[in-house]
Amino acid sequence: MEDSKTNGCRTNYDDLDEKLGCLGQCVFCRIGSYEEGVKGVIFKDENVVIFEDHRPKGEKHLQVVPLRHIQNIFECKSQDLDLIKEMKETALKLLQEMGFKKKEVVLGFHRPPFNSVQHLHMHAVGNPYSDKMYLTFGTWMIKTDKAIKYLSEFGSVKKGALKATSRNKYTKHFGPKASKKKESALKVKTFSLFGEDSYI
Repeated sequence: MEDSKTNGCRTNYDDLDEKLGCLGQCVFCRIGSYEEGVKGVIFKDENVVIFEDHRPKGEKHLQVVPLRHIQNIFECKSQDLDLIKEMKETALKLLQEMGFKKKEVVLGFHRPPFNSVQHLHMHAVGNPYSDKMYLTFGTWMIKTDKAIKYLSEFGSVKKGALKATSRNKYTKHFGPKASKKKESALKVKTFSLFGEDSYI
């Protein structure tokens, strides 16, 4: 169901946050609702729209955006697994058609609160990287393969990332016999500041 007042976004949303994202406020919802003529759009189907990033971090930098409004990667649940897989496969196919090998491609999502737009989007970047790549694609990112793994195993990217942070950081700092109190204190610090994985 579409509504002209919501720029083509559907109106039967499951929750208020999802609906608010499409009330003319979300630039990615607006891009996805346009049938044609949007500069930089190179692909669109019934689930995703793909366009070129206006500040590329590599030779080719694509934004892969679902048409359905999801706020960020931490909002993704098990029912979104097929969507994330489709985003990955479509981006890889496009970049390979452009001449990039699979090993030359970086795919990932900014982890909240470091996402600049409150609509889920996957960065798909082909080599060579610019000098700015390190700052924006270091510990602030969750690799797409990790997101898929977390959704498959835990039904939630946020839950999976938190468990991975707990497993990796606690053992390093306190050892396997760390007290629960120390682990809890470290969980907040390491997860919020550093994240659990990095491209670099």
